[in-house]
Amino acid sequence: MQARWTFDRFEPGQRLGTHREALGPADLEDWFAIHPGDRDFLPRMPPGLALALVMRAYMRVLGDRPPGNIHAGQDLDILRLPGAADPLTTTLTCAETSLAGGRRRVAFDTVTTGDDGGCVFRSRIAMIWAG
Repeated sequence: MQARWTFDRFEPGQRLGTHREALGPADLEDWFAIHPGDRDFLPRMPPGLALALVMRAYMRVLGDRPPGNIHAGQDLDILRLPGAADPLTTTLTCAETSLAGGRRRVAFDTVTTGDDGGCVFRSRIAMIWAG
């Protein structure tokens, strides 16, 4: 079992891990129940799912996080929309750490690729780290 992800464990440039996932029909139906108009994107992935997949990868890679972290912001660039059920791999890297005003801040970069190795989307996640 991996130790809890505390602030002192992060180093800028550190590759933290990857998460691979392909959405199944049930996942898509759950999404369409909330966003019925997104069916129009098929056979491509609806853009809103890109953010959901990035955050799911973040949670899987950094599974044991201290309680009380604050999601302070996020930028997402969609380079192309993959197929709705295409297998995707998201890599999470520590981009930077800082301590300001008594708050520990960590920024993470993600890159999500398709099976062809090409980037489909990337993001920067800004967190205020509790522990």
